[in-house]
Amino acid sequence: MPSYKTLGCGVAGLLWLAAVPFVSAAELKPASSGAAGKAMAAEEETNISVLEDLMREHGVLDRLLLIYEELLRRLEADKPFPPETLRSATDIIRDFIQDYHERLEEKYVFVKFRYAQAFEEMITALQRQHEAGRLLVKDIVSCEDLRSPDEKKKLMASMRAFIRMYRPHKAREDTVVFPTFHALTYVSEYDMLGDIFEQEEVRHLGSGGFDKIVSRVEALEKKLGIYDLSSFTPLPAAESRGKGEGA
Repeated sequence: MPSYKTLGCGVAGLLWLAAVPFVSAAELKPASSGAAGKAMAAEEETNISVLEDLMREHGVLDRLLLIYEELLRRLEADKPFPPETLRSATDIIRDFIQDYHERLEEKYVFVKFRYAQAFEEMITALQRQHEAGRLLVKDIVSCEDLRSPDEKKKLMASMRAFIRMYRPHKAREDTVVFPTFHALTYVSEYDMLGDIFEQEEVRHLGSGGFDKIVSRVEALEKKLGIYDLSSFTPLPAAESRGKGEGA
């Protein structure tokens, strides 16, 4: 667990933090007997914690960045690709990553750090990157039809900037923000957040929403020929030379 000094709030700050309600009982609405109730029951069975939920969503982001990298590689080499793959990947980024995942981070995670006065510069930078990412996605959407060479250049520049920003963004959240958030959160509050996150997922994505998102990402990977995990494994040097000689 990070020290009080590292968290930047001290004993007095943590005592003050304890007096600030983070998640109210009123915010946790009873699940209905329909889709929300079934989804929450499934969540309890699999016992997925708040941070596991956020980090598996980061896994989806990683796969979307790989899709962007493949599309960018083809754009740079003037190679064709199914045009719907760019549109679909960007739709998932906007609807799932930005309008759902990042909104949860801003509402429930970042606010905790502000109350604790912990890692203030980092949290400010992460918030600004969320805003910058939304602007980049708007640029990508505006150019995805590739009506001119200038639009193609703008599209590639926006995709490069998006990938470059989100790699360190995600890594910093996974290695610093999320572990510290857990240390700052009471056990009962942490458990309650798990229920809130699940209800938010059902409201935003519908029942089984995460699995549906993963299926959509897999379909895009298959269209682009990057679904096979083994294709990313480098060949041993000798085997690579042998294949090169026989080509």
